[in-house]
Amino acid sequence: DQAVYDKLNHVEPAVSAELVRDSARQAAPVIQALRGTLPPLLKGYRTKILDGNHLSASEHRIQELRGTWAAPLPGKILVVLDQELMLVDEVFPCEDGHAQERSLLQEVLTCVRPGDLWLADRNFGTTGFMSGIDTRGAAFVIRQHSTVHGEGAGRSVYQGTISTGKVYEQSLGLRVAPGKMLPLRRITVRLKTPTRDGDREIHLLTNLPARAASARKVAQLYARRWTIETMFQELTETLTCEVPALGYPKAALFGFCLALLAYHGVSVIKAALRAAHGHQTVEQNVSAYY
Repeated sequence: DQAVYDKLNHVEPAVSAELVRDSARQAAPVIQALRGTLPPLLKGYRTKILDGNHLSASEHRIQELRGTWAAPLPGKILVVLDQELMLVDEVFPCEDGHAQERSLLQEVLTCVRPGDLWLADRNFGTTGFMSGIDTRGAAFVIRQHSTVHGEGAGRSVYQGTISTGKVYEQSLGLRVAPGKMLPLRRITVRLKTPTRDGDREIHLLTNLPARAASARKVAQLYARRWTIETMFQELTETLTCEVPALGYPKAALFGFCLALLAYHGVSVIKAALRAAHGHQTVEQNVSAYY
């Protein structure tokens, strides 16, 4: 047993990350050959959904943790989900469970490709990250963080309603360097029901041209972030991505990446079902748990 744990505790995070990438590279052509991909959220763009996952506090089994009452966080990981394939094609593990997600964004930029559309929450809404995506010929829809201030041009104009509330749009310039502005669209959704944090409106920043997506479409795109949250729930509840006994960061991150490997297997099965029965039937009638 000790030999197994010693091995797990020394698996480098880069090895765990490559395990996920390699399995995605193998699964993608199978899903495409089956014609089991999901319809794109926005025609002409490859949608990537970015989010982070803090690994839950582990048990106090390892010697270093026995003298503290604090809940030890064994690591965190940023995950990039390909919406059409439902595969995680990039992960960015970090052994410091208390590190800021923003500290990993420079690494994330290395996998941005022209024609991508990145969806992310406000934790990722930094000037540098949004500017980096735009520079690489990709698009984004990211919720505006309170620390990001742009220069508005004109008033906010009503654009219609969606299921969650009324939609408004305003032009906004984001200063990315001295004398250089990034032109953006600021989409505001005045919500029918406040968020869990009590927010009555949310602000979205995007560099998508209006001809590619209306303000209402941008708001609907952001709402599809729940796709990755559903994946995290499935990883936790049915694929046991967090093992309480694994307190060492390298071991905990490896365990999480093994769960992602299993998720890719499930994604291939679901793609085969979609090919035979259609994606709506699978989405409505197939239980991830069973």
